[in-house]
Amino acid sequence: FNYPTMAEAYRVAALNGLNRLF
Repeated sequence: FNYPTMAEAYRVAALNGLNRLF
């Protein structure tokens, strides 16, 4: 799918947060 779902957006945001911590 071209547009991300709410779950996809939440997962990406979580991964970005972890990357900033580490």
